Amino acid sequence: MRQRHGAQISSRPEKTWRGYLARRPHLFQLDPKGPEAMVRFLPEGFDSGP
Repeated sequence: MRQRHGAQISSRPEKTWRGYLARRPHLFQLDPKGPEAMVRFLPEGFDSGP
């Protein structure tokens, strides 16, 4: 994220990407923690609507 988009999690209040994503459930769906955990982008959360 930093290399590609210049986004540094250390500059955000959540301090972890998991925390950042979890605070935005309308944008992302998170699996429980674990080696197979995935994050899903919820496109409707980004829809600007009519």
